[in-house]
Amino acid sequence: MPKRWAEILPAVSYLYQLIPDRCGAYVREGAARRHSRPFDTIADFFRVAQPMDWIAGHLFAHRKSSQFRRASRAICAFITHYLTMIYRQQVFTDKEASHFYRATRRHSATSPLLLLYVFLDPLLCPPTGTPPIGIMDTAEASVLPADGWYCQVTYTLDLDEHGFYMKMAPEQIFALRPAYKIWRQLRHSCARCLRKLRMPRRQCSGCGRAYYCSSTCQRDDWKNHGHRSLCIFWRRVNEGLQGREARMLAASLSVDRYRNIM
Repeated sequence: MPKRWAEILPAVSYLYQLIPDRCGAYVREGAARRHSRPFDTIADFFRVAQPMDWIAGHLFAHRKSSQFRRASRAICAFITHYLTMIYRQQVFTDKEASHFYRATRRHSATSPLLLLYVFLDPLLCPPTGTPPIGIMDTAEASVLPADGWYCQVTYTLDLDEHGFYMKMAPEQIFALRPAYKIWRQLRHSCARCLRKLRMPRRQCSGCGRAYYCSSTCQRDDWKNHGHRSLCIFWRRVNEGLQGREARMLAASLSVDRYRNIM
């Protein structure tokens, strides 16, 4: 990881500020000029924004390095700006949020979500104008349901490895609400093979979060794919979600803004 990310990232963010600002200027000039906006299609916008995904992936890969911690303020500002840019682009387009995010979901969008999870830790997140939890809904809406599940499991295993469940912040607990409540399609997919579930479906009796198409998939997930440790962790998170701080945070956020597209 380059040692000068703290200087490089603000410059990158500044350059990309021109994208939503320019789009907004065209929109404000009136409908007569909408056809000539620089990004007439969603694909045009994300073709330009794609390098931001690559940078986010590189930063996440080095999240445990000392350079990452030293540049945490710049990294947090970078990722919050990028996701804010995506949200603003959705507002500036003529398309409904549901259509916009269906069209923009892509595998490379997992890096911004994973990076945002990192900064939910209050010890790592520097004070910023836009708190990471405030744009979590945009990051969640930008990924495919199966990829969102992967991101949440990755983050959970990382937390469980360090035993953080005893001192998790309300933001961290809220971000780990059941994945099928964020990405609604997951309620109908097997947690192991991701095939469409047929009735009757099997549900983990411990955490209540994982659904399976067969006892074979459930046993395999428990023995070979980490659900044993995840189940214990998620049961504690379920208890935390019933706490006063987590419930107040949920009430204050508009995270269900895109509920119809999940």
